[in-house]
Amino acid sequence: MQNHVLPLVYAGIDETVQGLFDRDSSGLIVFASLLAIWEVSGAVRACIGALTRVYDAKETRPRRGRARGARVRAPRPMMTYFYVAAILLLVGIEVDERLRKDAKEAERGMHEVVRELV
Repeated sequence: MQNHVLPLVYAGIDETVQGLFDRDSSGLIVFASLLAIWEVSGAVRACIGALTRVYDAKETRPRRGRARGARVRAPRPMMTYFYVAAILLLVGIEVDERLRKDAKEAERGMHEVVRELV
């Protein structure tokens, strides 16, 4: 990740992540996850309302129960996809860095072999 952001940005991210891992931050992680689910559920509710208006559909559900089931169920897979995408991104960056390091080491080894042969 260090190669993909400015040095000061990386330093800030690294310090924050190290701070999270240095102390017990499980409460903060749970709170952030719940807040993310709350925000996504609000976005789902807004989309449902917008689509209802766009298609000029008549809302037949009682006011209190409108979109509640979809609002509660929809964020779960969305958040799962988000977390999987974030993990894949971080793993991909790490794999990229390791492959670049291995390629540089292989290149140095090839240079040494060529020097010995010549």
